[in-house]
Amino acid sequence: MRILFLLQDFPYPPATGMNRKVYGVLSCLASKGWKCDVLCFGGPAAAARIPAFEAAVPGVKVLSVVPPPSGIAASFKKLLCLVRGLPPSLGGFSSGRFRAALQKAGADGSYNAVHYDVINMAQYLPWGPRVPSVLSANDAISLFYERMIKETPGVLRRLYLSLAKYLIARFEARVYPEFDKVHVVSAEDSAHLKELCPGLDVEIIPIAANGAFTDYAPSLSRLANSVPRVVFTGNLDVPGIANGLFGFLDDGYGTVASAALFEFYVLGPKASPEDEKRISGFPGTKYFRWVEDYEAFLASSDIVLILDRSGAPGIKTRTLDAMSLGKPVIGTTIVFSGIDAENGKNCFVCDGPAQASAALKRLLSDKALSETAGKAARELMLSRYSARVVGPKWEALYAGLGKTS
Repeated sequence: MRILFLLQDFPYPPATGMNRKVYGVLSCLASKGWKCDVLCFGGPAAAARIPAFEAAVPGVKVLSVVPPPSGIAASFKKLLCLVRGLPPSLGGFSSGRFRAALQKAGADGSYNAVHYDVINMAQYLPWGPRVPSVLSANDAISLFYERMIKETPGVLRRLYLSLAKYLIARFEARVYPEFDKVHVVSAEDSAHLKELCPGLDVEIIPIAANGAFTDYAPSLSRLANSVPRVVFTGNLDVPGIANGLFGFLDDGYGTVASAALFEFYVLGPKASPEDEKRISGFPGTKYFRWVEDYEAFLASSDIVLILDRSGAPGIKTRTLDAMSLGKPVIGTTIVFSGIDAENGKNCFVCDGPAQASAALKRLLSDKALSETAGKAARELMLSRYSARVVGPKWEALYAGLGKTS
């Protein structure tokens, strides 16, 4: 089979959650002899990586890397989408050059299917080849916005998010049924989209654990820090993540700190100066805006906290990363959505500061439980979420589509 992949970002190196998923799908299909062509957005630096990408994944060919709209042009296109009743984010990836490249790619009629990656690529369906189509939405974005509205302070900001949610939900309901298959990573996202679009053909395929973490050598023997190290991770410009952190710091951290000795490291990109100062004000905490080696940083931890309240894109990838390294993870229900983990065995589900602090105190005081839970988390990743297990699910999806083409 030959598949055309339409992506909003160049997938190499696979440094983000979104890129890792696409890179994994391409690697799996190409390893089975499938031809995979890529048309994506990206700048000059991305275009320069084409030879390395094609060498890393034989069978993949990059047709073109198109610069996305920027500056005034991008702002105008987002505003135009808003005026037309479309999600503004589509404007950031609205490109006549991309449409022309897509039409050129499909002109010879050689594709068996087209993979449209995430919601912003769905707008190109009318210009794609008339072959079976898959929209890999990953998440129900309107559901994420619904949660984010609840976590966002400020009336004007909530009004804007409410408008965006309405436009996204309307776009999902109108456009998604035009695809032959829509992919999401959890049953919760599937149920939400099916409620919006009765009869929608949804395929649930979980995110695959990143091989860089499952194969990371230090993870195979837990590090014994003289003082236990607890790590919180997540982008702090997302209200649901910031609220999860500060809710714990304000209402749970003190009770744990008074009962156990530990270091608390916060890796929170995009924190405001005020939030950074606030975090550093708690005794025993260290704030990191960025680390050069994320794998090594995470591997050096004993316990990981992921307290997102809104299900931000990418948060599940961070959860898989930590579990793959054999770390006991304390997280919200949303964090483990789409991951078949068992509370108290290979994860610790906590939806409030009191629950999180209780779980943390328990793990800090019971080293054997921490060790056992971490090992169970890693075993789950290897047995259910490795590329070896998840990759064939994508192969089966496209093989099934091919029979109808």
